[in-house]
Amino acid sequence: MSFDLFFPCMSPESADPLAVPKQLIVEELARELHMRRQHYPDRVAKGKMTREDASHQISMMTAIHADFAVDLLLAPGQEDKAANARRQADERLVPFKWRELVSCLRREISMRRKFYPRLLATGDRSPAELRTQLERIEAAHFYYWALGRCFWPDELEHHRQNPAAMTDADHRLFHDFYARHRAHFLPFNLAPRGAYATVAEQQGEAA
Repeated sequence: MSFDLFFPCMSPESADPLAVPKQLIVEELARELHMRRQHYPDRVAKGKMTREDASHQISMMTAIHADFAVDLLLAPGQEDKAANARRQADERLVPFKWRELVSCLRREISMRRKFYPRLLATGDRSPAELRTQLERIEAAHFYYWALGRCFWPDELEHHRQNPAAMTDADHRLFHDFYARHRAHFLPFNLAPRGAYATVAEQQGEAA
């Protein structure tokens, strides 16, 4: 899957991403992780995916879940527990580039956007259940993609495991890449669902 710079952040029926409680995002990531561990071995056995891809996809979702779960520990009295969870989450994140994590979430979102209407048509799942499952994964993607959670440019990937080795020039380059990324979006107070600034500019020029 190519990396789409204009991937639609939210489906029309989904709630604004920052309105989705972190607890519900973590629960949905845990549910998805459980589903992968339960069903991917069967997909591998049937030749629908390789063992390596199954392991890779499960490991990425595990890392994303661990990363968000730390946020639930950010309360007075849980500092030691949070610090330990942060270290463990960082260890899980290290093997993956930032764009890989974004793409992992996009892959799941794309599948849900494709197949949920079919599930809805069967009547086996309620519209509210399917909508909330989708919007919670979309919200996780919004944090990573639009807000730049765990952002790290590919150009500085060689420094990610040892940021202390970065020079002042490296830090300036990092901040330049991050500023460029954030400028890709309209200000979130104006467009809280992740609208793209360049798309708006192009539409304005076309008008």
